[in-house]
Amino acid sequence: MKKFIEIIFGKPYTESKWMLFAYWFGIVFYFIAIIVFIIQSVIYGNWAAILFPVIAFPILFRIVYNLNAFIVKRMKGINTRLLLIIGILLGLLMVGVITVAMLFGENVVMNANKKITNGNLHLSIGSLKGHYEVEAFETSDDGIVSIPYEATIGDGDVSLAIKRSDDMVWEKTVSPSDTVRSNSLV
Repeated sequence: MKKFIEIIFGKPYTESKWMLFAYWFGIVFYFIAIIVFIIQSVIYGNWAAILFPVIAFPILFRIVYNLNAFIVKRMKGINTRLLLIIGILLGLLMVGVITVAMLFGENVVMNANKKITNGNLHLSIGSLKGHYEVEAFETSDDGIVSIPYEATIGDGDVSLAIKRSDDMVWEKTVSPSDTVRSNSLV
């Protein structure tokens, strides 16, 4: 069995306990994932979906594991304090890039959750900067558009608007102190 695993995943780097742990953890994860994919394929009948992970995971595992083993071999004599400082600086750089992108981005939506239950649209947005379009409305036989909504704002103001082509048909601004429920007819 060990030879079979070494043929599929390559030989483990035995000089580091962490690398050896990562090797066996990856192999156990692979076999558990394959069992889950097989169960899923039996239930839903899509056997082609199992081929990609069965083939791709060992290839990607070999590439990533060998790259990590190479890095561990090269960093044998490097001071751990230097590695910690480099890791902290890279983490701060990533946080800075994300922060700058969000501050200067024109349209940023975070935690948008949109679902339809019994024909009713439920939209929840955690954080919004810019605009978010929703195309859900009912039109009666008379041509009247009914858009029921409920809006609760935590911080800032939100403008609810209905536009047809470039014409503004209806608009309402909701502020944090308002909790608005309406069955707006336009």
